[in-house]
Amino acid sequence: MAFDQAKFTAQIQAVAKYFKEALIDFGRETATNNVIDLTRAIEIVANEGDFAALLASRTRTARSRYASAVSGATIKSLMDPIFQSYLRNVMLVPPEEIGDVSSSWPRIVEHFLFSAPGVARVPIFSVQSRGITRGTSPASSSGTGDGVVHRLTVDRYGVTVEGSPVPFNIDFECTQDETGGADPGEETFAMSGPGATDILDEGSGVGFDPTKTIASLNSDGEFLSDASFQLTNTAAGVPDPTDIGSWIDPTGLYGTAKYAIVSTNTFMSSVEEDENGQALALQVKGNHKLQQELEGLDPFTPYYFTARVRGQAGATAGTCRFKFGNQTVDQSLTASPGAYVTVTPPLDENLFPYNFADSANLFSFEGVSVPVGESFQVDNIRYGPMIPFGGTWWFIDAGATQFLSGAVKKTFLFSDTLVGTDSIIQRLIHLAYGVYLPHVAAATPPTIPDPAP
Repeated sequence: MAFDQAKFTAQIQAVAKYFKEALIDFGRETATNNVIDLTRAIEIVANEGDFAALLASRTRTARSRYASAVSGATIKSLMDPIFQSYLRNVMLVPPEEIGDVSSSWPRIVEHFLFSAPGVARVPIFSVQSRGITRGTSPASSSGTGDGVVHRLTVDRYGVTVEGSPVPFNIDFECTQDETGGADPGEETFAMSGPGATDILDEGSGVGFDPTKTIASLNSDGEFLSDASFQLTNTAAGVPDPTDIGSWIDPTGLYGTAKYAIVSTNTFMSSVEEDENGQALALQVKGNHKLQQELEGLDPFTPYYFTARVRGQAGATAGTCRFKFGNQTVDQSLTASPGAYVTVTPPLDENLFPYNFADSANLFSFEGVSVPVGESFQVDNIRYGPMIPFGGTWWFIDAGATQFLSGAVKKTFLFSDTLVGTDSIIQRLIHLAYGVYLPHVAAATPPTIPDPAP
């Protein structure tokens, strides 16, 4: 019988059934009588006798052997031939192109998602979802600083990320502020998740670097220039509205009838403005547009932006419209006239340049339906890559009050939890490869269901 989708399902279910039972016996799948708790029970009582140290040592060795039996490498050794057969016989990949399964994973995922180029991104084949609830806002925070941590929990296909341990807590701790050498608004945070001794502690985060650093952004960064309009500050210290730094008006016309560079009612000083000694913002007088070309973007990295917009006091109508890639974000100028509002895009797959249209390599903002005689201000545009950690992507936006370290250090805690019963197939794929397959929620039958109990 030829290897086909049905044979693939049968084989993956058989392997999943084997490891499911092993993980129940070995790991923390049960509240009592699992290897972790039982080995610790031996270690607790192994504190007396001439050979107590030997007993403790051999207990650790026994645990290591249990862990090896259900390690990611062991799971991968059984799953590799199944996925290699799938690549060759179902996806018809030439033998010379079939190597390590990990390198072929994007190809497998796209096969699960698409029947043909351009078809809507719904799974053609799917496994059961793990049912992970992601903490997209902090479960708790403390300390000084009013910036915000943004988290992306989907991949470039719009599929919810499931290649991570769960339950999982991610801590952010400000470790360097201005007193330690960081530029204002670009404070450094340490991200950390609980480490794991071995696969038996898999829920604690095995397979991930337990720490990583991330900095808030308060400067031009790598991809936008003059993001706080500081380049319009001439050598004489006089802002010049006929030259908006690196920003291009598509009409080629500038001047005081359309723009003004203002030093009052700014949001906060950027790093460059601190160096210049003057904080500036841009006033847009009506329905005018400025743009920059985005270059050097990695298609497989999500990029995020934030900006501050202030409708004039007494604004009666109008919108400030931001565009980048496939994203269009409108901010009403009457939502909070006379005060800055933070503008952010949706956290979805359109943050990946992979999904940008060929012509969508511009970042722009413009006034839309702004009444004659009314204006708005734009300040502190921040655009940069999101940082991967713990399976998802992160971006820290600095606020007007700086983050501090030390005794009043700023901290955030994000918590991921499991709702219901974990998917054994998806969990094993995470353990073997650190990735996941397209999936459906518990109420929808997947095409590749978990093995029956």
